[in-house]
Amino acid sequence: MEDPSQPLRRRLTVLLALGMLGIGAELALTEHFEDLQQALPLIALGVGLVALAFHAFARGKVPRTALRLAMLAVVATGIAGLWFHYVSNEEFQSELDPSLDGWRLILATMRAQSPPALAPGALLLLGAIGWLTIRGRESA
Repeated sequence: MEDPSQPLRRRLTVLLALGMLGIGAELALTEHFEDLQQALPLIALGVGLVALAFHAFARGKVPRTALRLAMLAVVATGIAGLWFHYVSNEEFQSELDPSLDGWRLILATMRAQSPPALAPGALLLLGAIGWLTIRGRESA
């Protein structure tokens, strides 16, 4: 008898794959790979797609662990991206208007359009969706 959560897990797997492909395509099209720091999200998404395919077509502890590690990498990359985007925006805003400080600086930093301060948060969401697709012990 099929686990009642399996249809939902399959749909989440499809959404995860589409999300990783879409964000990966956007990063590639915007040339988000000038250096290793910028290439990390593309690398994490690529590893995540491979781990997702492995997990989708194989059962057991190894595919499950591979997906967990890949999703941790995606989440970690998202957190690092939030930090890098914020710091970059804050430096630019401080140079643009040295009188900014406190909340005014934070708001100006968060409102900056390039790089978008919260865009890497999409990786956090993808990582969370990835965790939800992981089959439990019963399928080992």
